Amino acid sequence: MFLQSDNERVFSTFHLLLIGIFILFALFAVAALSIRGDIQDIQAKFNEEASQVQHFISQRVSSLETVLISLAGLHHSSDDLNIAEFGGFTQEILSAYPYLDAIIRADRVKMGNIESYTDRMIETGFVGFKLKNFDSEYQSPLALNEYLPVSFIEPSTPVSAQVIGYDLATAKTATQAIHSAITTGNIFSSGPVQLKEADRPFFLVFKAIYLGRYPPTTPHERQDMLTGLVAIRINPHKFFSGISLNNQRLSVSITDSQGKTLPLNGQSEEQGLVWFKKIELLTSLQKVEAYGQILSITLSRPVGIEAINIWKLSTTLIFTLAFILLSLGIYGVKRVAIIREERSAIALFEEGERFAQVVNTAFDAVITTNDEGVVLSWNQKAEKIFGIESQQAEGQLLIPLILTSDSIRQHGESISQSFHDNTLKETSYPIELSGKYSDGREFPLELSISKSAVGHNIIHSVFARDISERKEAEDRIRQLAYYDSLTELPNRQSFKIQTEQAIKLAIRNNRMGAVLFIDLDEFKRINDTLGHDIGDLLIKRVAQRLLEQIRDNDTVSHTTLQGVPSQNVARLGGDEFTILLTEIKHIDDAGLVAQRIRQNIDGAFNLNGYEVYVTASIGIAVFPNDGKDVDELLKNADTAMYHAKAVGKNNFQFYSEQMGANATEYLKLGAMLRKALTNNEMKLYYQPQISAATGKITGAEALLRWEQAELGMISPADFIPLAEDTGMILDIGDWVLRQACLDNAAWQDAGYPSIRVAINLSGLQFIQKDLHFKVQQALETAGLDPQYLELEITESIIMRNIDETISTLQSFRNMNLGISVDDFGTGYSSLSYLKKFPLETLKIDRSFVTDIPDDNDDVKITSAILAMARSLNLKVVGEGVETQAQAAFLRQHHCDLLQGYLYSKPLPKNEFEQLLASEKTWDLSENHDQG
Repeated sequence: MFLQSDNERVFSTFHLLLIGIFILFALFAVAALSIRGDIQDIQAKFNEEASQVQHFISQRVSSLETVLISLAGLHHSSDDLNIAEFGGFTQEILSAYPYLDAIIRADRVKMGNIESYTDRMIETGFVGFKLKNFDSEYQSPLALNEYLPVSFIEPSTPVSAQVIGYDLATAKTATQAIHSAITTGNIFSSGPVQLKEADRPFFLVFKAIYLGRYPPTTPHERQDMLTGLVAIRINPHKFFSGISLNNQRLSVSITDSQGKTLPLNGQSEEQGLVWFKKIELLTSLQKVEAYGQILSITLSRPVGIEAINIWKLSTTLIFTLAFILLSLGIYGVKRVAIIREERSAIALFEEGERFAQVVNTAFDAVITTNDEGVVLSWNQKAEKIFGIESQQAEGQLLIPLILTSDSIRQHGESISQSFHDNTLKETSYPIELSGKYSDGREFPLELSISKSAVGHNIIHSVFARDISERKEAEDRIRQLAYYDSLTELPNRQSFKIQTEQAIKLAIRNNRMGAVLFIDLDEFKRINDTLGHDIGDLLIKRVAQRLLEQIRDNDTVSHTTLQGVPSQNVARLGGDEFTILLTEIKHIDDAGLVAQRIRQNIDGAFNLNGYEVYVTASIGIAVFPNDGKDVDELLKNADTAMYHAKAVGKNNFQFYSEQMGANATEYLKLGAMLRKALTNNEMKLYYQPQISAATGKITGAEALLRWEQAELGMISPADFIPLAEDTGMILDIGDWVLRQACLDNAAWQDAGYPSIRVAINLSGLQFIQKDLHFKVQQALETAGLDPQYLELEITESIIMRNIDETISTLQSFRNMNLGISVDDFGTGYSSLSYLKKFPLETLKIDRSFVTDIPDDNDDVKITSAILAMARSLNLKVVGEGVETQAQAAFLRQHHCDLLQGYLYSKPLPKNEFEQLLASEKTWDLSENHDQG
């Protein structure tokens, strides 16, 4: 077209060359701009997908907190949590959150207790249980002489069971997370942890579990009161496997705080010539905080030649070429325009078909409406969710078509305003409301609305999702979180929420309320004697009686707060219940309710053929006077309850400030007691037992003394009950057993006269399954003959479980140990039971010896005990002998051994050694003054 003939040129050769170069440059520039536009479109889609990935991961990370708080709450809500209950709870959790790999529990075990802990785990059913290190030769900085062995994992499979026994304290990459979780009480995640049994590393997310009803407030207290950990094991591949990406060429990788990269489901970059295969690489880096770990989310997408819109590029080049080459003529321009329109129409039609296919296969209902809210389109998922076909839906108003009348009343106005607002805004946040099916059935619905401009019109896109399954899962979690599984009463967490609301209302309205803290007396004895099944049945029956006793005017409102039950009777755990009273007019009203409850509980319970009698001790705290927050109020009510037990049980007591001061001293003393053995503050004193026939020392009783650095000598009457309440009596009792054996063996090695040393066993010690092993180990370590060790057990302890007591005592007698009954005459034993026990010695309680021979009743009782002992061939020790008249009476009635201040007070080890070395003989004649 540029040439007419060889002789008639429109442009010279040089000009043609310049025109050609210009045309090539122009075409190249236009092509580059077009490609850049395509890449920018891809960039926008890429950014949207990156945001979806970050949101997905953030939601999953935040769900871990809900699970761990529920697990920790389960431990705090029950003092007697067993593996079956914990396993049932964790199975529900894993069912609700299928992307979790496993739930783990680890116990805190001191070095000195690891052997007994191993035995308990083996008895529980973990055959072959032993302590294992995560990282060999790694010394944990968490705490000296302590372990954190894994004691539970769910799901439990032959593979996962191999984790049982691993010491989390030796997991090098988890040390910092464990330490932070213990000292702060918050949730922390470890770095990647690798086991030789596992084919890939995993992460652990921890939350600490503490001793007691109230969480410790300082790092030091948290370290002391730690009982163990609950953890979630995260398999990165499983945790992130649910990421849904629209473009299969989008690559995702996640890097943790340690720099470890976790590859996901992206495709690797194609190999080949870069010029042909890759134009540009799009990347996005986002960070998500995951309980101490920073996850760096890197998304990348290579933009290849196939991403270019060839039709658009061709049309642009043709239009550009047509614009430059005006000499092509009008026909050519029109023809190019016609071809362009035809090709554009085909492209738009195909794009519309593809979009319709995508919409119809979407996971959610996708509905479009005009600005009046009239349905324009209705995809297949909408037909399934609402039971209405697209032909029926199109042309109708959307709101009354899909929402219930209650939802329209609550949200209809705001939704209508969004339809009539013609300004373009960002996509609205999803709202939850009630949808309706075509047959009128209601279901929970999640709804979000966005707008877009099509020409001069505004089109509203409505996205709807049936969330019935999610709501059911939330209800199951709420049931586990707020209700006690045994009694179906509200648990501690639920009761605290309701009490907090009641306190706020009382303060605002200048009214008064009360919390009753109820604890069953001697419940542990019933559990130990009749078994935990009977104990559980008793708890359920007590709960029924409490519910029957609470009148309507004793209760709080029956509305709910965020799904939390408002029932005023709750079980805090074990044998502890609470009752919330609101709007009482007088403080005495709370006392009347407490008296009514106490009288109702104080009666017989028929439990599977066993007739059981139980009483209750009740503490009362009145709000807002006794506490302006729920933790303080519960603590004070608990303090009042313990005071009720201290003054005789089966009564109720109102809280006073003096009780709080006593409780504070009690806690302070308990903290000191925890360190007593470590600080070598415990001492053994020995009081000699004198032969009533020869006046020589033939035995001694080992008596525990505590000389505290700040407080000096503390009476056993003050710290022994504290040790029993806290369970520390077990460690203390083991120390007494070992030390008494070592001292006696040392005396014999020094050539002193051989004597028998008696030690006292507590009730908790006596029921230990490994007590026989501990006694044998103490004797072997000291090298002491068993005949020189005597175990003293109180009368009340041996009567708890007759058959088991006989078996235990017989095993000790087979070892040639001495067995004596301490404080005899103060318990409930009868001759028919006493003769069955393989005993050797009875110790007459000092309460009978004190007033003889002046008190006629004590004379008769003591004479009867001595006569009975002779008939059963038992030796008798008279305790508390302080006068010659007492000693004469006991010797006259054939008492074998005498013990008391008349002969010697309890002596420290070195002074008792001097007494043994002197081989002193007491003159037992009645006219001799012992001095």
